[in-house]
Amino acid sequence: LVLGCLPIYGLRLSTLECLYNLTCLQKLFNLTNRIEDIPSSLDISIYTRFSAISSITIGTLIDQLFIEAWQNESNYLNYFSICVPLTCRYTYAKRNDILYILTTFLGLYGGLTV
Repeated sequence: LVLGCLPIYGLRLSTLECLYNLTCLQKLFNLTNRIEDIPSSLDISIYTRFSAISSITIGTLIDQLFIEAWQNESNYLNYFSICVPLTCRYTYAKRNDILYILTTFLGLYGGLTV
């Protein structure tokens, strides 16, 4: 566990190694005056994409959203058959090009000087 100026700083720099150690878990529960049963420690032999999970910082896990693997499969046919939307609409946002801005500005300037 790491202490920082703010609790969030200490949390982000801390690792999960205490959750893999029953003695450390007991100390945490004693510090927080918890009287419930202490949960069992995590199994370090379980595979995870985060190498050396007990030494990776919680900040890194937060930055990576605690996600083991992304699985993005977009299937629009299934979406439209399951959701059955009544209407389908989209908008097209177009930014003004430099010629339009220039002519509008000159027209405004010409109208004000007359």
